Amino acid sequence: MKPGFTFNIGMVLSAGWLLIALAVVLLDQMLVPFGFKGMNLSQRLIPPLFFTGTFDHPLGTDHLGRDMLSRMIAGARYSCIVVVAATVISTVLGVSLGFASAYLKGWIEEAIGVLIDFQAAIPFLIIALTILAFMGSSHGIFVVTLGLLGWEKQARHVRGMVLSQEGRGYVSALRIMGASNLRIYGGHILPNVAPTILAGVILTIPEVLLWESALGFLGFGVQPPATSIGALLAYGRNYMLDAWWLSVLPALFIVFTAASVSNLGDLLQRHIDGKSDRVM
Repeated sequence: MKPGFTFNIGMVLSAGWLLIALAVVLLDQMLVPFGFKGMNLSQRLIPPLFFTGTFDHPLGTDHLGRDMLSRMIAGARYSCIVVVAATVISTVLGVSLGFASAYLKGWIEEAIGVLIDFQAAIPFLIIALTILAFMGSSHGIFVVTLGLLGWEKQARHVRGMVLSQEGRGYVSALRIMGASNLRIYGGHILPNVAPTILAGVILTIPEVLLWESALGFLGFGVQPPATSIGALLAYGRNYMLDAWWLSVLPALFIVFTAASVSNLGDLLQRHIDGKSDRVM
């Protein structure tokens, strides 16, 4: 089999689902049929359209008569924004410390190594609960807390790639030519390792999404009357026997989104590995 991109139905479905999620994030106000906070107790616990429901509420209503489609769109938008922001923080932190560790060497490299080992040794749940319990669960603190997820993996990976690039002939040639460190690291090494960093970022997104949903389920993050996918799961857990859709629909969104991003990340990683094999 030739290396490179291999398109199949799974990849097409993954891309299609992510495009739908992106449209929901960008066009949420145009898509919601009702206000996600609006209550109507006379229409509580209406099932979805495909389960003897009505066209007025295609995904049903919750225990307070709130439209589930509107709440799913609002929750998905909040969760996606938080996940993207947290992934950016984690990537910037990991890449910066990885480059600093590879370039500066000495005691700075050792200090960064200690930070990486410390982060890797403690379960993220303990770190997150400690921060959120002492500092509160405001939007900013919640995003920064999620941003601490996985940076140590990125830092360790980036450090290894930078050290590998430093041993290449083009770096020695640039040094002989008198190129500055900024040009060597920023203009040559960073572009060479950027595709691998991007693949790592994409594969980090599902993990951040799962943690955002888990912490939202535990009551951290967004607070009522606002909502998120994890909060929707929490609201529906007491109605699993009578209104299964309150928990199943948010859970399906998490599963489909995480699986779609992982599939595309794997595709990109295989493409990068294929290019590396051809170069070697």
